[in-house]
Amino acid sequence: MAEVPSTFRLEPGSAAPDFSLPDGNGVVHSLSTLAASKQATVIVFACNHCPFVVHLADSLGQLARAQLARG
Repeated sequence: MAEVPSTFRLEPGSAAPDFSLPDGNGVVHSLSTLAASKQATVIVFACNHCPFVVHLADSLGQLARAQLARG
């Protein structure tokens, strides 16, 4: 796995800067809007064919279904 240097550092426990990302349907969501909704939000940055994370797909699916069932 390649290490990519970054000039941006965020210290653990500090607030994340606002950003926007599209969901699976192409709808763009911002962190500030999600935070204001008071609903739990999980963002996973992973490569779906990486051998180090491919085993997480089932667990993430189970987590998503369980949380959706809770509303």
